[in-house]
Amino acid sequence: IETEPDIRLLTITSDRDKALELVDEEGYMFPMLIDSSGKTARNFQAASVPRVFVIDKEGRIVSVYIGYHDDIKDILLEDVRKLKPGEE
Repeated sequence: IETEPDIRLLTITSDRDKALELVDEEGYMFPMLIDSSGKTARNFQAASVPRVFVIDKEGRIVSVYIGYHDDIKDILLEDVRKLKPGEE
């Protein structure tokens, strides 16, 4: 998944191997923060990881997904589509 210039996706996870597996299998092109200490998760007030944040052009978090989902790619593509200019 590649995002539009005004849309950001960010994943926070503590499982480096799983993150790399997803990058290899799915070809994800968005940042995956490996948070082995849990410090970033605490800063984002994320009680558990992994979490995927969808961030709009104003810097607002518009969606948060917790845990691993088999259909996360489709979910994120739909979120990105909705946030593109001119899309509803």
